[in-house]
Amino acid sequence: MYTCNDNQEVNESGVPKKVMIMTKRTLSAKLIASTILATAISGSAVLADPSWNGFYVGGALNSFPSGFEFDGVLTEDFDIQGATGSVFAGYNTSFGALVVGGEVNAFLGDVALEGATHTFSDMIDLKAKAGTSFGNALVYATVGYSFVTEDSFRGVHDVSGLNYGIGVDYLVTDNIFIGADVVVRNLNGRDVVNSYFYDTSPLTTVSIRAGYKF
Repeated sequence: MYTCNDNQEVNESGVPKKVMIMTKRTLSAKLIASTILATAISGSAVLADPSWNGFYVGGALNSFPSGFEFDGVLTEDFDIQGATGSVFAGYNTSFGALVVGGEVNAFLGDVALEGATHTFSDMIDLKAKAGTSFGNALVYATVGYSFVTEDSFRGVHDVSGLNYGIGVDYLVTDNIFIGADVVVRNLNGRDVVNSYFYDTSPLTTVSIRAGYKF
């Protein structure tokens, strides 16, 4: 159910236009990521004995399709400017087709909110991962915890919260893989100066990634 205030524009079905725009952005980002992944996979060969065991490192390009809502003393909605890069490292181990592991993902640079002085920096995701391998592909789900520094006119605050997501990686060679994932972060924090807790809407990324498995 959507709750609208008097100032929100809605379409003929009564759904806020902002919700429709955010939904279209999310679908567009997912479509772009899946298209790039499918194109790369179509040009690769199935490996004779693919293995996901061992350490791996890589990089990702992350888009923010859903925007961001700050809910403190005031409720404010923001779009997020552009995309940002990140680097990741992790370890997998296999039990037959079952693959489990852990990963840390660190974002590079700041994430700026459009029309505001807010920026996010030092964003780090810690994730546990479990999935199933299908030939060259690994389909997985993740759950973990995220840490972010928010810098605004209110000051600098640390926000954190649970993250969860889904993804797929694909071995192009025995060591090189490509993939895509969607991660949702439920963040909250405390404004120590003004003595109140605040929550945010989920901070979602749709990412394309590439890495090297040792």
